[in-house]
Amino acid sequence: MVRVLLRPVTESLACELWAQGHSETDWPNFLKSWPSFMDHIRQFWALDALGLGSLKIVTVDEGICGFVTITDADERFLPDGIRGVECGTYLLERFRHTGLNASVKRECFREVFDRTTVDCCLFVVATRNARAIRALEKLGLRSWPDDSLASTDMSLWPYLRRKSWEQGESCVLFVLWRQQHEQCKGQSSSTGIQSSITKH
Repeated sequence: MVRVLLRPVTESLACELWAQGHSETDWPNFLKSWPSFMDHIRQFWALDALGLGSLKIVTVDEGICGFVTITDADERFLPDGIRGVECGTYLLERFRHTGLNASVKRECFREVFDRTTVDCCLFVVATRNARAIRALEKLGLRSWPDDSLASTDMSLWPYLRRKSWEQGESCVLFVLWRQQHEQCKGQSSSTGIQSSITKH
């Protein structure tokens, strides 16, 4: 079984990751150049020092396969008393469609809930990004109609609206609550996770 590790980012690991990924089609445009990428890494080093977020290098069998970002969610747009983090993952192209994505996401969940005291883990995905949405749904995440009044996650609408506004497009919000994670520990799939969708 492949062992997935989330490793603290160092300059040497960052250099190797950028060298392998910056020419890929899906690599973020604002991180294409080495100086801009290292500025991004330094920002995460600062966030990590303040306890507000981190960027982890994903490795398998000592080889780099991508990265994970974890940042504090803006509590102004979360329900009162709720603390959360927003996560993002990127896999290098040669590691996609290998089944590795699910393991990376689950390791990300463990990183969040085993090392922090937050209440929930959030993923925000553009509705046009069908591949990323399918990847999350394969973990057992499911969507509910955007006009539903029965959802237990209605209180997260302000956060989703804010993210859609920031990104300038319609987004999907997936949320995993700590209690759901605890119930799903040891299972091959995380069932009972919900998502919400809004139109920009």
